[in-house]
Amino acid sequence: MTHKPAPGSLEVLREYLNTWSIPNDTRKPAEAIRTQQDLTDFLDQQPLLKDLQGNVEEFKAFREDVRKSIETQEIDVLSPWMQYHPLYTVFVKEERAAKIMFKPEDEDKFVGIFLAIIAEVVSKGQWNRLKSCPDCRYVFYDHSKNGSKKWCSMYAGGSNGRACGTIDKVKRYRSRNQIST
Repeated sequence: MTHKPAPGSLEVLREYLNTWSIPNDTRKPAEAIRTQQDLTDFLDQQPLLKDLQGNVEEFKAFREDVRKSIETQEIDVLSPWMQYHPLYTVFVKEERAAKIMFKPEDEDKFVGIFLAIIAEVVSKGQWNRLKSCPDCRYVFYDHSKNGSKKWCSMYAGGSNGRACGTIDKVKRYRSRNQIST
C-alpha cells in the first residue's frame, strides 16, 4: 500500500508497525521479521535505527503493545516499557524556537529510540493521528483536516491495495437492505 508518509521520525515507527500485516491474497497474518537477520536487515535499512540492538522476541512484543495502544487509544499500555527503557528530556534551540527533545537512556536499543519518538508525538498531540485500519490493521497516519479518517483506504489503488472502507460500506448496505423471507 502506498500512503502519504507520517511526519518526521513517526514514519519510521509506522513502517516498523507494518512489518506485521494481513495481505489481501491470503487474508492471514504475515510476519516480515522472523529471524534475527530479518531484524538486523530492517534496522539497517532505516538510518535512524542503523546499528541498534534488540532481539526478535522483544521486537514483536513491543510492536504488539504499540499496535494495541493505537487500536485502543490507551497510551498507558506502553508504561511498562518506559520503566525498562527510561527517557530524559533535553531543551534545544532551533531557529528562534525552543524545543523539547526526548532521549533514551539506552541509545543503542531500538525500543528506547521508538519510545522517544512516541513521547515526542504524544507531546505534540499527534498520537491520535496514528491509526490502525479496523479491517486489515494497516497502520497509517491520518492527514485529514479533522482527524476522523477510519480506514486505510477507500480505493484499492493497485494490486496490493485494498479498499477496506468501501468493502465495509458495501457490507453494511447489503445487511441493511437484505430481503427478509
